[in-house]
Amino acid sequence: MPEISPDTILKLPLEVNVVAAIFAFAGILLLIMSFSRLRQRYLVSAGIYGILSSGLVLIAIVLIACSVNLYTYSRIIYEQDVAEIVFAEISPQYYSATLYSGNEHRSTKYIIKGDEWQLDARIIKWKSPVYLAGLDPLYRLERISGRYRDIQDENTSIHTVYSLTENQGLDIWSIMIKHSSWIPWVDAYYGSATYLPMSDKARFKITLSQTGLLARPVNDPGKEIIQFLD
Repeated sequence: MPEISPDTILKLPLEVNVVAAIFAFAGILLLIMSFSRLRQRYLVSAGIYGILSSGLVLIAIVLIACSVNLYTYSRIIYEQDVAEIVFAEISPQYYSATLYSGNEHRSTKYIIKGDEWQLDARIIKWKSPVYLAGLDPLYRLERISGRYRDIQDENTSIHTVYSLTENQGLDIWSIMIKHSSWIPWVDAYYGSATYLPMSDKARFKITLSQTGLLARPVNDPGKEIIQFLD
């Protein structure tokens, strides 16, 4: 599990930190009681308090770890803009891509090889009790990569793939894949991807709804390459 920094914990919702603090505080109190019982040579009760203390502290740690991982996701409230991408051709099947994403609209440049670009995301939906409690469906942009139209090129040419996020905390996604029956409040979890051709100076806007990702051209070079395919 990746390291969880104090700064990351402080950024979590107040409710998460309060609940985790309550469990941790109760665990510490039981640990003190366990040591007190041990000094009095009440070994059985000391052991019980020690086990309960370890359980409460473990719950607090797991709660923080799960919340830190969910913090890397963003909420899906309605169809919303999640990214824009613009391309500059370096040579045939070789492009510089600038991806603008996040609330800060931060930009990152990637070198992508191929004829098309693809953006992947993870989506998590909740069942009614959790959803009604105020937790909206979540998404996380996962990676950007290049594709080749020709199958021969796809099988033999160099592929470029870049991760778009750091998987902090306890990896909820992997747990849901391996132990979905343990998490009954999850309604669905699935990947969504969108891809379109690359072209010099083409710009595309990527939106996301509860059905998945959708990319649209927003300037003339982008619209021309789409029309060319039609």
